[in-house]
Amino acid sequence: MKVNIENKIRRKQEILDSDLAKLYKCANGTKTINLAVKRHVNRFSKDICFN
Repeated sequence: MKVNIENKIRRKQEILDSDLAKLYKCANGTKTINLAVKRHVNRFSKDICFN
């Protein structure tokens, strides 16, 4: 399944962790994305919000 992530980014100011997991083909799904954010939150711009 091809994810059209470009359209999602341009239409909205947000992107779901499930979409990122598909984009990066994470084996563990959203768990991998969420863990990476927790470990490296200081690397992200202040404009990006994680809940």
